[in-house]
Amino acid sequence: MVAMGRDFYQILNIPRSATEDEIKKAYKKMAMKYHPDKAKDETARAKNEEKFKEIAEAYAVLSDKEKKEIYDKYGEDGLKGGGPSPGGFGSQSFGNGGTTYTYTNIDPRELFNGVFGPNFNIFGDSFFEDMDCANSPPNSRNIFDNQQFGQTFMTSGGMPGMGSSFFMNSGGGAPMRQQKRRKKEPVEYDLKLTLEELFNGCQKRMKITRQRIRDGSRGSESKVLEINVKPGWKAGTKVTFPGDGDEDENHVAGDIVFKIGEKPHPLFRRDGSDLIYTHKLPLRDALCGGSFFIPTIDGSRVQLRLEEEVISPKTTRRIGNQGMPISKSPGSRGDLIVHFDIVFPSKLNASQKRQIQSVIPGS
Repeated sequence: MVAMGRDFYQILNIPRSATEDEIKKAYKKMAMKYHPDKAKDETARAKNEEKFKEIAEAYAVLSDKEKKEIYDKYGEDGLKGGGPSPGGFGSQSFGNGGTTYTYTNIDPRELFNGVFGPNFNIFGDSFFEDMDCANSPPNSRNIFDNQQFGQTFMTSGGMPGMGSSFFMNSGGGAPMRQQKRRKKEPVEYDLKLTLEELFNGCQKRMKITRQRIRDGSRGSESKVLEINVKPGWKAGTKVTFPGDGDEDENHVAGDIVFKIGEKPHPLFRRDGSDLIYTHKLPLRDALCGGSFFIPTIDGSRVQLRLEEEVISPKTTRRIGNQGMPISKSPGSRGDLIVHFDIVFPSKLNASQKRQIQSVIPGS
């Protein structure tokens, strides 16, 4: 065996004794791992593009019995032997018993869609370890079936009656309509706001960087998005900017989504439209009662009189209309619920204990 050029088995991380199923599973695993759309930045994307194409070329050869036979005997150089492909697309070719195949003119994304199915979502669809493409529709197929390699793109108008772009098989078969680009997955950001911002409402200007296609080339651009926060919005509220996300050659621009969150507050805890405040109360005041001032979210204070009752740790008081605005009912607000944290003295002398024992009966 002559092994020249790249080692396609090593690229797919499989032994030379791998079966057809093992080759396919290895391709799926590697293609998912190095899919360019999963890269975090442009540097990583460029590396993934190169690796993704190499994985596709390896699978294109090893999944075809005749190509694999030639590769196993003569290596990659054996596949590149021979003259130009009669298809005329500029790819190299090899001959085997008079049959000619294109080799390097491989679209790795078309191969990926053929194996996984055109509607497979690399970000959201389930991907099982056995990778037998359970998510693919029944009519999906490997684009390398029946030696349909090497396709040339023709724009609309290239053939009468074709109102959209289409592909023409290099073998001269019937044209296939180009699949409509799917919408890219939305990108979601967390937007943490203070309770005051959610109480009063506010405007936030968020600068984003996104990937866009301009004149056939992909590049980064920035845009400032304005978010008008309405009084009373709750954590979990989502604000969507349709079509302001990333796009690429295979996807139209996705959405940008901001998910509202709440920053911790030093005084209040939110419960729906109500606010909860815990007031520290000395034991004496808890037993004897008194009048207290309670802070509110708008900065004012309200007086709370508790002069004729004993306050226990389970006591609560509700102050109406001092909570958060109710966004679905303008002009309405929730309540302020006061809890009490009874502060006990750290120690008592003998005289103080006798006084307490004289006025508080035992159990």
